[in-house]
Amino acid sequence: MASGTRKATALNQVSATNHRRPSFENSVKLPESYEALLEEMRRLQAETNAEIFRSSEGVKREFKVELNEVSSGLDKINEDINKINGKMKSLELHTGKMEKKIDEVKNDLLEDQEQILRLQLKQRENCLKLRGLPEKINENLYTELSPILAKFIDESEIQFPWELDRIYRLNSHIAKLKKLPRDVVVYFVRKQTRNLVLQQSYKTKLLIDGNEIMILKDIPGKILKRRKDYNFLIDKLKKYEIFFKWEEIEGVQVTWKQKKIRLNSIEKARNFLKDIQKEFERDGDGDGGGEEGRGGSD
Repeated sequence: MASGTRKATALNQVSATNHRRPSFENSVKLPESYEALLEEMRRLQAETNAEIFRSSEGVKREFKVELNEVSSGLDKINEDINKINGKMKSLELHTGKMEKKIDEVKNDLLEDQEQILRLQLKQRENCLKLRGLPEKINENLYTELSPILAKFIDESEIQFPWELDRIYRLNSHIAKLKKLPRDVVVYFVRKQTRNLVLQQSYKTKLLIDGNEIMILKDIPGKILKRRKDYNFLIDKLKKYEIFFKWEEIEGVQVTWKQKKIRLNSIEKARNFLKDIQKEFERDGDGDGGGEEGRGGSD
């Protein structure tokens, strides 16, 4: 009886053990599922690699196309730049020629202007201007001035009218605005007589009806305008009592230390003034040298 009970108990234990352990069939099915999963993963990986390869090939082709386009664009830009550089060089060459031509034209114009001024001076070399002579109604300047000028230079009043060519007043807008008498222009037949009157004016004042009359050379306005640019030097030359005389067209000729110095540009005039000022300051004589003589004028 006990033996039968032990057998039954053992059978029950075996049955329970077999019930807990997986069957043989289950142990075989799991590896198949795993292999299928691996196969599916391999397939997906292969498709992914193929897609990546196809995509990379497309990107490469697109990149090559874009690179070729960029390269072509750069070549076109370089070609355009070379064309522009060529045009710029041509333009620079043309500009240089134009500037040279302009300079030549300017020089020709300056030469023409100076030639015209010389002709005007030549035409006026027998001429003087009288400034400050009051105007009269129906005045006869030829008759009035002839005996006065003759007496001024101690010439015969009877013969002197033959020394005069013509006499007239200048039209002057400035004189009219300032309510001043207009200048009187006197043309002499001979330059020698004109010079006698001018030289006498440096020694003696010409008085007419109690009015002091200034006697001036008849200088073209353009030359007078140029001379104004040298006033800074002329004032100092007069102060230092340095002899000078005006150049025909432009500039000043200065006598300094027994040498004649031609100052025909503003730059030369400024440099000369600096030099003489330094010398006068060094010698302690700021009021004038005295040894060169009185400053000149027109």
